[in-house]
Amino acid sequence: MSFPSTEVALLSPENAAVVIQTRLYVHFCETATTFWLLYDWVISLGDEIELIWTSANTPPKFLYFISRYIGLIVQFVYVTDSMPLYCRSQLIFRAVTYWVLHVSVELTLLIRIYALWNQSKKVAAMLAIAFGLEQTVATFPFH
Repeated sequence: MSFPSTEVALLSPENAAVVIQTRLYVHFCETATTFWLLYDWVISLGDEIELIWTSANTPPKFLYFISRYIGLIVQFVYVTDSMPLYCRSQLIFRAVTYWVLHVSVELTLLIRIYALWNQSKKVAAMLAIAFGLEQTVATFPFH
């Protein structure tokens, strides 16, 4: 687990202890989450192979693999601390992977809503507009 040693050294002992303790809690939560995801993957792998891997290649299947396996990979990167805590590449990595996972889950939900509404063109247009607006607002935050 990496600590921002220069920044912590500049803090008072009390504040440094809080920073280190908080970082430890975050690391424990990341580790617990990683093992929970691994457990879920192991117990559902048989069904996944039978139901998803053998099915036709479709956009929902592609989105499933993105959300399932990129999420696992990213979680392993976080828990192994293979990147320094405070560096530009780590921030970019976290932002990009968060966005990819977020969009894959949202698109999966949009496809399901579209199917539930009997593939209505009005619903598709409304979902596309809402998704576009949400992505615009998320990309260009207001200050």
